[in-house]
Amino acid sequence: MADDPYGKALLAAQVTAITAGLWPAPRRWPLPPPVTAGAALLALGGGAIGLAGLAALGGRFRPGPAPAPDAVLRTEGMYGRVRHPMYTSLLTAGSGIAVLRARPEPFGALVALGVALGLKIKHEERLLRDRFGEAYDSYADEVPALVPRLTRAARETSA
Repeated sequence: MADDPYGKALLAAQVTAITAGLWPAPRRWPLPPPVTAGAALLALGGGAIGLAGLAALGGRFRPGPAPAPDAVLRTEGMYGRVRHPMYTSLLTAGSGIAVLRARPEPFGALVALGVALGLKIKHEERLLRDRFGEAYDSYADEVPALVPRLTRAARETSA
C-alpha cells in the first residue's frame, strides 16, 4: 500500500469513522430491552461475519485496499457469499453498536463509515480487476458486494 496514497486516505477515513462511532460518551435515551437485544445481535452477527472473513483469508488479512503482491483471488468460505465480508462486518456491527450507544453521534459516524467503505470498495475492486481480470469480473457477477447470499452461488463448470 506504500504506493497507494488514495487507499491510505480511505483507510484513514475508515479508522476515523470507527473511532468516532466508539468515542466514549453517556447515553442520551433509554433503550427498550427488545431493541437492546436486537442491536446486540446485530453487533455480534457483524463480528461473526468478520471472523468468518478472517478465517477465509487464512491469516492474510490486509486493512488497505491493494492486494498483496502474492495474493490469490479468494472465492471460498465467506467470500463465496459476499465479496467484502470485512466491510459487511463493520457496517453490521457498527449498526448494532450505534443503536446500543443511544446517542446521535454514532449514527453520523456510521454514515461516514458507509461513505468511506463505499469509496474503498470502488477503489479496491478496480485494483482487483486490474490484478485478476476476467476471473474477478466473473466472481463479481456471481457474488454480491455487501449483502451476503444465504446460499453459495452455483458455479458453472465446463467439460
